[in-house]
Amino acid sequence: MAWRLECAVVRGEIDCRVRGLITGKFWIAGRAGPVELALTGLPWRDLAGFLFRFQHPNPPERPTDSLDDYTRFAAEQHGAVGDFTASRKARMLSAPGAKPSSKDRMVNVLYLEWFSERNGRVVIESPDLEVKILDGPTWTMTEEDEMTQRESNQASLDSNLRKMIEKTVGPVLGNDEFNEDEEEELSPTEVAADEEAARMDELSDRIERRLAKEEDADFEQVWLEERERLRIERNEPEPEPLTPEQEADRSAWIEEMNAAAQEAAAETHWEEPERHPLVLQCTELSGRLRKQTRSQGWVDDLTSSQHPLFQLWEHVSIAGAKLAGALHSSGPDEEWPPDPLVAGNTLVRLKKARTELTAALEKLGRAEAMELGSSAWREAVRPEIQAVLDEVQALIEEVRGSLE
Repeated sequence: MAWRLECAVVRGEIDCRVRGLITGKFWIAGRAGPVELALTGLPWRDLAGFLFRFQHPNPPERPTDSLDDYTRFAAEQHGAVGDFTASRKARMLSAPGAKPSSKDRMVNVLYLEWFSERNGRVVIESPDLEVKILDGPTWTMTEEDEMTQRESNQASLDSNLRKMIEKTVGPVLGNDEFNEDEEEELSPTEVAADEEAARMDELSDRIERRLAKEEDADFEQVWLEERERLRIERNEPEPEPLTPEQEADRSAWIEEMNAAAQEAAAETHWEEPERHPLVLQCTELSGRLRKQTRSQGWVDDLTSSQHPLFQLWEHVSIAGAKLAGALHSSGPDEEWPPDPLVAGNTLVRLKKARTELTAALEKLGRAEAMELGSSAWREAVRPEIQAVLDEVQALIEEVRGSLE
């Protein structure tokens, strides 16, 4: 578990004036001498370049939590910076022990996190600590710098939590496509499908970024421009224009397909296709996770999208959508494994579902390390996610078998 020092810290002084290095010291109640800090990395932009002091207005004479033995906490803290900020938002409940309500207010919280070489993850998080700027800024931080640092923080957190979880509950699957993709020799069809999926993902990301920046952008024009830009960057050949004969054949084919579709729509009563049992299982699990975390007050509408329990539900939900795309036509009477002509696309979607489920297990492990939710709830959820993941992996192997 993390060392959480807010119930023991009295005061401190932190120096972020040297880019890439954070130094300082702080005092723990009942302990002689300060704890010295020497950490690598960057704070958030609100503290970048500043020297600041923090102090508890009513410092405890001794730690107020149940962890009274701070002798194991090293007096010299070396390691990597996590999230360092004085502007993190937290909900202040209207009354101690009350459930979240509209009467609550959001407050700034001093949040200092680092990954110690001696003690692992350490956190000081409190709305009660008063912060005073003493000097700076000596340098400024760009938005790109902050995003890079947050990604580094996330990697450090994932690594630290993985080690902690594996000591207590055994190995945890990583969000790394199971790694066997790098060890096995994939079929040409699977390789081609993965490459095309990656290409389309990149194109979609570019289009979304353009549309977010350009309010009046025309989607079709953006799509054409980004598709052409991506083709040039990848040094792909220009598509050959259709001949007049090909254009005529294409137009005739489109008209024929439209006519057939209209005729079928007029004669056939449409019914929702039977959903695959695994899609139903994953979708039901996703809905239940969302309902449980909200009914217990663990997350709500104001919860950050980075909260582990929010991300846990989100990953399982996305996995359900990916499974629906892969299996929506695979009812009991449908062919399985799918025909090799469409198996590549099915395989891509199944692997994306697998990635989301492994990420969900990772978030559950993080929730366990941070004591989010209840232990009984976490113990019940883990095998459910793992069961869906195991079935997805089995389907992946079956589809791969059809491509050999």
